[in-house]
Amino acid sequence: MRVHNLAMKLSDFIVENIEEITAEWEEFAKSLLPSGEVMTSLALRDHATQILLAIAEDIETDQTDLEQTYKSDGSLTRDERQDLHQQLNQQSQEIYEEKHDEEQR
Repeated sequence: MRVHNLAMKLSDFIVENIEEITAEWEEFAKSLLPSGEVMTSLALRDHATQILLAIAEDIETDQTDLEQTYKSDGSLTRDERQDLHQQLNQQSQEIYEEKHDEEQR
């Protein structure tokens, strides 16, 4: 994994090392499988890239004090959690599509 300096931001580290992190996740996921069970690489990685990219983007997103509090203590209402979940799904899909489009160029 590439770390250019000790002051590298976590979001930059995630983005720059996305493939290595996902590969490590896959190996970890394999270690959790019951003996004799086999899963494909795709199944083991199951949205890991999208999740990591959404986390990286979220880290870089400005947040109000209230939003930070909600995220840190889990005190979101059911509706707020649903809204946040929908927003994160949309953002992760957009990030994935953007990254995929860049790779196709």
